[in-house]
Amino acid sequence: MAYRLTNQREGGKGGGDTVDSVLTRSSVDALIAEKLSSEDFYELEPAEVLEVLQGGIKHSELPDIYKLEGEEGPIEDYSYVGAVKARFIYSQQGKEASFVYLKPLNPNMYSVPAIGEIVVGVKYLGEFFYTTIINIHGNNNFNQVPNVSLLNTKGTPPKIAPGKNLKRDEVARRVVPQEGDVLIEGRFKNHIRLGSNIANEEISPNIHIVAGHLLNGDSKPDDNKWRELNPNYEKQIGDSEELLFSKVDSTKNIREKPIFSDIDKDASSIYLTTKEELFVTPPFKSQFEDAVPPYTDQTILINSDKIILNAQNTGNIVLSSVKNVIVSSKEEVIIETPKLTIGGDGAEENIVLGKKLLEALNDIVTILESGLVCPVGAVVPGPGAALIAKLKAGALSGAGDGPLGILSKEHKIQDNTTAATWVADHPDEP
Repeated sequence: MAYRLTNQREGGKGGGDTVDSVLTRSSVDALIAEKLSSEDFYELEPAEVLEVLQGGIKHSELPDIYKLEGEEGPIEDYSYVGAVKARFIYSQQGKEASFVYLKPLNPNMYSVPAIGEIVVGVKYLGEFFYTTIINIHGNNNFNQVPNVSLLNTKGTPPKIAPGKNLKRDEVARRVVPQEGDVLIEGRFKNHIRLGSNIANEEISPNIHIVAGHLLNGDSKPDDNKWRELNPNYEKQIGDSEELLFSKVDSTKNIREKPIFSDIDKDASSIYLTTKEELFVTPPFKSQFEDAVPPYTDQTILINSDKIILNAQNTGNIVLSSVKNVIVSSKEEVIIETPKLTIGGDGAEENIVLGKKLLEALNDIVTILESGLVCPVGAVVPGPGAALIAKLKAGALSGAGDGPLGILSKEHKIQDNTTAATWVADHPDEP
């Protein structure tokens, strides 16, 4: 319980009755009323979560003070989305039928508690809210203390049913915080770190977004030379088995050893850095220096099993670089499109179709090998006449881009003259 005094008179400025006099009951009541009117009273109290509200509150389940009536009858109050049904641990202790609905105090960012966890309840402007989950166990996944609001109940208190979807994770662990970090840690082996490279004595800003801590296995410094260079890439699972939650005495304040982010072993990561070395294992050794770790300077690194860039409606995906765009693949690079233009929108040279060109060249070589010589305009006898007719109707039909032509109809490339002036035609933006 706490309160803050407001409208207090400042010392030395006078005010108020300073003459001793006999106090009557009415004057005492007036003084108490004046005192209460000058106080802004509020209260903080821990509350046990009994239910988490994902939608509105059903009208039939509401006490009268919470019921809303619309023009067509009872309605659900969707202002309670994200709210919890809870029982205050002190003022409602042991009262099984008592509860309150607590909305999240911050409408934009809040941690949704689990059934059996303890939140801080507060009352402002006549409404109840919760501010945060109390860190009972020092664990970001599990902080339940079920039935703590019914300790004074006579007999055996009823068991609170656990949530339908949220399950206790025996190996969920926190990440090692660095000095100055702002950390958002989820329950499900994920986190966002707003920090710096201070661990390596470099005050350079970075942001780490990670989902799936160590889902690809334990950190092993001897996996490859890149991992050997990073001091954080030491075994993290094997060295801390004795500290896993399921193996400790629940009466002792000992919890899991925190972990370091491991780009290779975490499931999906986005790193935004300004001045530090990023070590990640590429699928093969690239011939391009910039594609070889460690990656330095100002870098955005996205790492996962599958990465999808999708632009919907009429949007575009733009990849641009002041240097090179390097596309490397251990198997195949597939561009699936009805039309391909290389060099720019003005490209007009058709890309040659290799098989069609090979077939046409074979026919030409066959004609030449036949030793066929004839005057202009004469009818060519034998197989040569058929091959020439085939070339005209196929490889050379429609200026080469007919159905059987040697030129691609839709896929274009810049000619050599345009390619020679491409850099000059594309100056830097001012």
